Amino acid sequence: MPWMVMEELSAQYAVKYRKHYEAAAQALQSLASVTPWGLPIRLPDMDLERVREHWRRQWAGVVDVVPTSSEALREAAFREANVLPPCRDDGKKTGARDAAIWLSAIEYAQAHEDETVYFVSENTRDFGDGTSYTSAMADDVADLGGRFVHLPGVSEVIDRFTEPADTDPEVIRQVLSSPEAVQTIRQTAGLRGGISGMDMDLLEALNLPGFRCTTGSSLTAVEQALALRWAVPEVSAQVGEITAAESYRVGEQVWCIATVRWLIGGLALLEARVAKAACALETRLLFAPHSEDPRVTVLRSSPLQPLSEAEFGKISDNFLWGYLDPGAPLTADLNRRRAEGLAETMTNPDAKMWMKLVAAASVASDWKHLPALATEVRMGETHAG
Repeated sequence: MPWMVMEELSAQYAVKYRKHYEAAAQALQSLASVTPWGLPIRLPDMDLERVREHWRRQWAGVVDVVPTSSEALREAAFREANVLPPCRDDGKKTGARDAAIWLSAIEYAQAHEDETVYFVSENTRDFGDGTSYTSAMADDVADLGGRFVHLPGVSEVIDRFTEPADTDPEVIRQVLSSPEAVQTIRQTAGLRGGISGMDMDLLEALNLPGFRCTTGSSLTAVEQALALRWAVPEVSAQVGEITAAESYRVGEQVWCIATVRWLIGGLALLEARVAKAACALETRLLFAPHSEDPRVTVLRSSPLQPLSEAEFGKISDNFLWGYLDPGAPLTADLNRRRAEGLAETMTNPDAKMWMKLVAAASVASDWKHLPALATEVRMGETHAG
């Protein structure tokens, strides 16, 4: 990938981040102006370079970056000023970045005479379709012969370099269930569900939409609800339905592209309470099913959506749920121990009155969540009687 392409892609995310940041800052300012008691919250400083650097690292992890020389940058500026291809004038001279991308590929081909360079771009308006060139671009490729091949789209790349391959659906499921693949999806779902460390006042001030989820417990009905965000960053991910799986062989490597529905479970903030929450994450994935490192890459993902009641019951590996579900064995054991302690305090003749009052208040507020408490207290009252 030419350096200029990586910078262009990183800049697109930085520009999007800046626009959202400015909108958020304006929303906070507007809210503060009508809040009589002030608004003691602020956005973190805008950090555009951090956004750009994040995406540079992301791209550098999957592609080699072809540097753009200072000579290519100067030539690109010259071509824009003089409207030489691939630059143009539509009432305003443009195209220096396109020229820099093109010239980076030309320089690489000139410096590597033993290699064939494939230039891939769907921008046929500026670069053409590779069948012929005019003016300066024709001079650029004149001495490269068949070592410079122009492909006008990804489909042409697939046709030229890949051949269909067969992959056992069970192998695909096993690969996607690996710890490496699951960790990638957990991170994606965590980002989709919001940042757990964000200030709640800030969340409310920005009126963030949250996500729809399915919630319920062994003692309550399963229902859909609106979650503000994940309450803790730890979420579980299980492979659900796998569709549209296609495998291709590129050289000695087999790559698979598949659409995967993941079952995500975690603890979410629902209005004023933390509750079990589950949702679906639809992803389009690229991975190497027969490699020790499958290198699972999320090509795209959809917003989190609530699960069906049947899917909700399939989530089995979220250990945090055991701390929150009143009917779970872990919670039941904790409640039993708590009930025993409260019963002992309330019926102990040597306990101070204020301690008994605190215990009684706990009973009054948490009676429904301490199913073992009633029997313990009644037994205690009998013994104390």
